[in-house]
Amino acid sequence: MKIKTIMGVVILSITLSLFVQRTGNAGNEGKGGFASFYVKELLNISTNELLVFMEDVDHPMFKTHPERRALIINALQNLEILPTETRSRNGEELLLDYDTTTHKITVLKAFFDAFRVALIDPYSKELVKRMLLHEVAHLWDYSDTDAEAFAVEILRSPIAISYEPFSDSLENICSNLKIITSRKYDSSEAQSCYQAVAEKYCAEQNPFNLNSQSIDVLRLNSKIAREISKDLGNCRFSNWGGLVVATRQRSETLEWTLLNASSDFTTQAVGQHTGIDQAKWQRIREAAKRKTDEKFGINNSINENIIYPVPPLCNDHSINLRTVPIGFKCVTSKGSIFERVLHKNFGEAWKGPDGITWSNHVGERVQDQAIETCRSVGGVLPSIIDFQKGVAAGFSEVLPNIQEQLYWASSVHSNDSLSVVSTYSFSGLYSLIHYWVGYYSVRCVVY
Repeated sequence: MKIKTIMGVVILSITLSLFVQRTGNAGNEGKGGFASFYVKELLNISTNELLVFMEDVDHPMFKTHPERRALIINALQNLEILPTETRSRNGEELLLDYDTTTHKITVLKAFFDAFRVALIDPYSKELVKRMLLHEVAHLWDYSDTDAEAFAVEILRSPIAISYEPFSDSLENICSNLKIITSRKYDSSEAQSCYQAVAEKYCAEQNPFNLNSQSIDVLRLNSKIAREISKDLGNCRFSNWGGLVVATRQRSETLEWTLLNASSDFTTQAVGQHTGIDQAKWQRIREAAKRKTDEKFGINNSINENIIYPVPPLCNDHSINLRTVPIGFKCVTSKGSIFERVLHKNFGEAWKGPDGITWSNHVGERVQDQAIETCRSVGGVLPSIIDFQKGVAAGFSEVLPNIQEQLYWASSVHSNDSLSVVSTYSFSGLYSLIHYWVGYYSVRCVVY
């Protein structure tokens, strides 16, 4: 890839062009030192994310030419990195080079010079991924124009595998664990941790006895579900930096599935002990909840799972909101009540006082993928107004993995003639972002 080519790629984005401009005193950075290490780290992170994406991306070309997916993955796994070497083609210095015989992509000194002042952020990672895909496309004789179009199109393609929901059936618990342990791009420590969990609980058979309704069996099932969830959570948090996004999301989804199952087993065991069936328990809970709401003047939706007469404060440090059961409610410092609810594929979901249910953080995507991701889990992107109402209600005290960063919003900025989608940050920024330019955080809602 030539320097002028990559400059042309980002001409629509003033922000991105900052990261690829050549500087006059960059000559020594390719020889090593901190700048060289920093660029290698950016390249490593971007390549790993792209490898995971390429495993799961759904694109028509890979149906007619499946060998090309394998070629891309192989090229990314075997990048040749030469931070001091310069090459040129037709009189122009190259950032990246390709070899159609060996199917090898080479990262050259000009690449290190171009990215020596870049941040390791979604902008830079997006650009590196596009450059790598652009270069790989030359391996099947694409022109520069076709290669760039291919790179952009691939990165806008939907995910076929990563966001497929886990099976709700506990009969598939070991299959779900196998999916997590099969991710090739997690750190060796993370892989070992998840592998140990799989071996502990699934060495021979499904750890749950689903053929008996005895009290002892139900209690044991509840205990096992809770312990597996805890062990998975320990793996996820102790190896957070060594996990790719897809693994973290799958792990969290399975953790919540198991916690909910543990609660269900306990309820069944209590029903067996008291002789009260599920329908009767449901009626008792609803009646008790109505009486409690009347007594304390609470006019919120009926809690179908567990009763809390007076909602505690959400910022009470003695309460771990990440482990509370479905139906738990708390009051934010803004005076708004949020309820932990169950919404399939939303992960840890919370309903606000306006009736909007917010999903967990579901990763970083370009615009089209963000929209498709929310659609695949039964939701939509929130609007700017939804974010503003959420901030006013204090949702940052409640929602998991919420940070002061840019989130995709469904609102189109009124001052822009192009159909670009805005992003929202907690500082109140209302930004114009061209749909393919960068990766931003995604959180979905249902109304």
